[in-house]
Amino acid sequence: MTTSNPFVEISERLDRIEKAIAALKIGFNISDDTAMDREQPLTTAQAAALLNIATATIYSYTFRKLIPFIKKGGRNYFFKSDLIAWLKKDRIKTIAEIQLEAEDLLCNKRKTRN
Repeated sequence: MTTSNPFVEISERLDRIEKAIAALKIGFNISDDTAMDREQPLTTAQAAALLNIATATIYSYTFRKLIPFIKKGGRNYFFKSDLIAWLKKDRIKTIAEIQLEAEDLLCNKRKTRN
């Protein structure tokens, strides 16, 4: 009876999944860049509504270049995917996530010592 390394098995499965996704993208003629091309730009008011903040705050963020936006013809435009990514980058980790990271770091330190 042979037991396989679960990490190798997971890695192989992920490779197969990535290949399947790539094949689907080719079959449906989808590239990673087309998602934003199809996405409709949001106005300042729409961006404020999405983020549930005041329009004046949006203008302040764009003036200070704190938020991703596009300026065309004196108007500011936003993409929902950019705004969501901007929100997620400052996500605060849970205690469980911090503990997992600490355990991973300790395990890696122990492995390098051996």
